[in-house]
Amino acid sequence: MASDEIHIVLSPLDYIPPRNYVRLLFPIPLNPGVDEKVVFDDLREALHKTFVQEPWVSGRVFRQSPDTPGWRPGQLEIRHRLYQPDGPRPYQLKYQRLDTDWTYAELRDAGFPSGIFDEQLLLDAPRVGEVDLAGAQIFVGQANFLEGGLLLGMTFVHAATDAMAMLNIQKLWAENFRELHERDAGGKIAPSRFTATDNDRSLPERLWQRETGGRGPSRNPDDPWLKGLACLDSDYPGDVDVTGATQRAAAAAAKVNHTTNGDVKPTTNGIDKPTTNGSHHPSRTMLNRVMFLSSEDLSALGKECALEPLPPGASPLSISDTINAIFWRGVMRARSAAATARSTPLDPISVFESPINVRNAFAADFPPDYLGNCFLLNTARMPLAELIAPSTPLGRIAQALRQGAAGVDGGAVHDAYALLRSTPDLSCVQGRFVERPESADLLLSNVIALPMSEIKFGGRYFGNGGTPHALRVLHGPYAPDVRLGHVLPRNPKHGGVELSVNLFEDEMVYLDADEEFGRYLVTIEP
Repeated sequence: MASDEIHIVLSPLDYIPPRNYVRLLFPIPLNPGVDEKVVFDDLREALHKTFVQEPWVSGRVFRQSPDTPGWRPGQLEIRHRLYQPDGPRPYQLKYQRLDTDWTYAELRDAGFPSGIFDEQLLLDAPRVGEVDLAGAQIFVGQANFLEGGLLLGMTFVHAATDAMAMLNIQKLWAENFRELHERDAGGKIAPSRFTATDNDRSLPERLWQRETGGRGPSRNPDDPWLKGLACLDSDYPGDVDVTGATQRAAAAAAKVNHTTNGDVKPTTNGIDKPTTNGSHHPSRTMLNRVMFLSSEDLSALGKECALEPLPPGASPLSISDTINAIFWRGVMRARSAAATARSTPLDPISVFESPINVRNAFAADFPPDYLGNCFLLNTARMPLAELIAPSTPLGRIAQALRQGAAGVDGGAVHDAYALLRSTPDLSCVQGRFVERPESADLLLSNVIALPMSEIKFGGRYFGNGGTPHALRVLHGPYAPDVRLGHVLPRNPKHGGVELSVNLFEDEMVYLDADEEFGRYLVTIEP
């Protein structure tokens, strides 16, 4: 192993997400007459500067070698080298001209519906990150051009970073793009705006030690809600063989050749692909729909949820609580009806998981721009029959969600971290929604507050100041084996919210027929 290779041991918080690739698509309009090849070259040059500023983004995630001091089963690490300003430009960004009759203006007028293009066509990335041999590439991007616009795809392996940090890296990339011909003209590279503290994966451990004195959980470590926060309640067995094949694979990974910029030599397209799609449902098709909730309907939804009186001392409901409530009920009604029709009824208890950013709760001085994962999974449990019953008020469901979210304070965060750091096998950390598609569980990633307006690639080549018109999540081959959805960023102009829903074909028909769900949400269709 080369001595100039840098190893960054991942924090216990980096095991909360699975090693999947969170594939995001950002539609951005092009100015008339712009040469898309020039735009792509500048995008790649700006990404190169981003890699120089934050070289770990150009690296890969590996399983740590068992002979590393402090190793324990499941331990992962980032490996990279310093990225040289005069080195090769990134292979991680691909160019594609889409073969389509659709124009950007037509897509925008239609609301950027899902299903127009094959998701793998828009962003060719693995289902999950392979960490034993070649390593999981941290960043993968693809610039898809069509008449009048760009569909910019990017993804990070989730083990390396969370949604807030992904957005921060994209903002840095956009800033470098804006400044290519201004501040950074002549090949200059500005310092990264992120600090050494933002990049310090050992920071959560130090702050936890400081805040708690190193004590164990103050709550019962067997409390299902606390274990759910730390993704330790799914009885996931972890890696089957952590001493034999895993050790041999980790040792082999240490011998893989690297390029001068610290990356594993790429395959033909720079991406390591799985040999199969891994789906447990080869005969069933997973569909994605984008639904729209207008500002007026969001207000009406809040009023309906408010009809259920709050228990004494309960926290008031948030907008996210009400959205999550109708999503949870509508999706589980559809899944339950389809499962009954297949004579395979679901579990009697439904568990709802939702990521919560805990940077503010971890410590008062925890950096808001920390670039690692820093979220936990709030859970709510409800009998499935009660959840889907018309007699159950939506407000009661929203209150169950608020009860869990309100409990995620500094003490709960420290207790969950204590459970994580004491886990003997980190590969056992797994959300309930992963690889259990026939369960009654659901994860809803709510990013309603992500500040999309802060992504600005500038007006040299782009309309709208280079700010994306929307955000779309591409699930691709990962979707059939997980149960998840997304609440997308709220539009600051009209106040509406979009939701991304994944269901199998036989389930989607029941969602389409759900009167309550349809009263508030409208499908965005071509």
